[in-house]
Amino acid sequence: MPKQFKIKRYPLSNTARAIILFAVLINVATWLAIAYYYPALPNTIPTHFNVSGAPTSYGNKSILLVVPAVLSAIIVVILLVLRYRYALLERYPYFINLPAFAYRLGLEKNSAVHGAIINRVFTVHTLSALYISILCAVITYVMFSLNGHALSLLLSTILIVVVVFVATVFLVYRSIYKSFAVK
Repeated sequence: MPKQFKIKRYPLSNTARAIILFAVLINVATWLAIAYYYPALPNTIPTHFNVSGAPTSYGNKSILLVVPAVLSAIIVVILLVLRYRYALLERYPYFINLPAFAYRLGLEKNSAVHGAIINRVFTVHTLSALYISILCAVITYVMFSLNGHALSLLLSTILIVVVVFVATVFLVYRSIYKSFAVK
């Protein structure tokens, strides 16, 4: 068995921690809103709307909990990956395409720089948690409003969040590359 590469471990930056805190607060607020409004909903609710906003099918109100639960589970997985990022990467290095950065920059043997790059790369994961929390809040609002016209809010918000997320990821990766580029 080849010698395992040990990565120098760095704590997450204050910015990444603030992003995580904000994502968790949004998610907790979403679940508090669900707990507050859920009992007041009728047992049978509209589950599908036509183009004009009129309900076309109905179902049990418990269906409203599926999307927030799935999105919250994704956030928990992201937070666990962030918590155990170095252990995961030392044991399963193929989980992240970090060699593309390391080999391109000629840093494959420098564990300190390797660790710093990993830490910066995982900032993107904190942003993922934040954007998923925002989507969870918006989707929950639209679903609990039981209004077919709120669908336009949902679609435009999803589009905006995806565009902002892709642009942010691009800018973060560009920043990482520039800060570690061999001059």
